[in-house]
Amino acid sequence: MTWVFVIAFLVLVVIGFNYLRAMSMPITLTSVDPNDPEILQASADAVRTLPYFWSKRDAAINPDDYFIKIRVVGEKKPEAIWISHPSMEGDMVSGIVDQTPAFIDVKEGERITVKAADICDWMYTEGDKMHGNYVGRVLTKPQAMSKRQFEAVQNSFAPLPTDEETAI
Repeated sequence: MTWVFVIAFLVLVVIGFNYLRAMSMPITLTSVDPNDPEILQASADAVRTLPYFWSKRDAAINPDDYFIKIRVVGEKKPEAIWISHPSMEGDMVSGIVDQTPAFIDVKEGERITVKAADICDWMYTEGDKMHGNYVGRVLTKPQAMSKRQFEAVQNSFAPLPTDEETAI
């Protein structure tokens, strides 16, 4: 079942960023093991580079292309969801739910506010490249698709920011 979600995500990425913008964001990957060491490291790297994300978003011509992924604990099961129009106030982050959650009681288009400690990833698009999306990079596995598809997905990612760029 996990591969179904991973493949669905990758198909959306391969189709292109124009489709992603029309659909807002890729589907939720609810079946990812939150204790997977690679996922935990990717999330830690994303959190470590959040100042870089915020500086890029603050200087952006189109801040609508900037997203934060947050962990939300619902009654049924915890879930990581993308929010658009993110903003920080103190130790809280808020934004608009940018997808249809599967396990939590919030709806797409609803404003949500959580602790900044619940941020687990970030991304933005610039031209035809996706920046950030640390967890999505981990989930892109060559064995889940053809070599050509894998290369296309890899080419859609911009290089991750360097330590010098994130030393803000």
